Amino acid sequence: MDNINEFLPDAQGIIEQEDLANMEVHHQQIIYLESLVEKKAQIENKSLKDREEQSKLELFDELTQMLDWSRDKPRNQARPVQDAVCQYLNLLLEGNKKGVNTAIKSKIMSDLQALVGEILQIDDIQPFHLQGIDYITELCNDQNYYSFFNQRIDQSIVRILKSANSKVVDMVVNIILNSIIGGMKCFDNYKPHLLPEALERDGIVNALYEDVLIKEGVSEKTKNLVAISIGRLYEKTELPQLYTNTVILQMKKGMKSEIKDISMNSLSILSSLVQKKE
Repeated sequence: MDNINEFLPDAQGIIEQEDLANMEVHHQQIIYLESLVEKKAQIENKSLKDREEQSKLELFDELTQMLDWSRDKPRNQARPVQDAVCQYLNLLLEGNKKGVNTAIKSKIMSDLQALVGEILQIDDIQPFHLQGIDYITELCNDQNYYSFFNQRIDQSIVRILKSANSKVVDMVVNIILNSIIGGMKCFDNYKPHLLPEALERDGIVNALYEDVLIKEGVSEKTKNLVAISIGRLYEKTELPQLYTNTVILQMKKGMKSEIKDISMNSLSILSSLVQKKE
């Protein structure tokens, strides 16, 4: 063999191939971003009915395709698309129960779950990345809750309770509370122990307790919501001794909250827990 170098890849050729690949990725990024700008313009400042009409399964499949595309792309190319998809979804799904229950039938929830549960670093996660999930847990109807529960969104987002961003932690707590409320509606009548056992086994309850309820620097509002979450979870079973004193003390504080939902829920759940002990 006279010259082994002739079998080595041409450096200039590799550079040109990489440049071409980067150009193609950038071109696709621009296509997706322009599409999202156009979609946003169609629903911005529009009525709920208009947003419901836009909430077709094909739309959520298209958004899923965008998030799927972004998974293996460099951060500077993926993040603008990921952020724009989340912001568009938030605008689309606010108060949109019909849209939420169509979204659940698509893969969009799995992709959002992967985005906040695996792809984004905790410090990179902002409230708008979680807002769409919050709307879905809030507006999901009872018929769809079983399939939603099996996705275990709480497992994916529990790590985010360690975020230094208090607004992000508030959003995660609210999502978990919504999930507990929805789950107890489904399981209360015949398997009230199922949800507490699952969340306890997976470390969700302990994370709420350690990362929020007994942690210094957390707002009283957030601690109140965590106490309500844990209290509601064990309302029909037995509140573990480890959490009892702290949860009850926090709910007593919550009863005095100026936020009506917190004061009413704290009173209701605390009364239920006390009656059960008697």
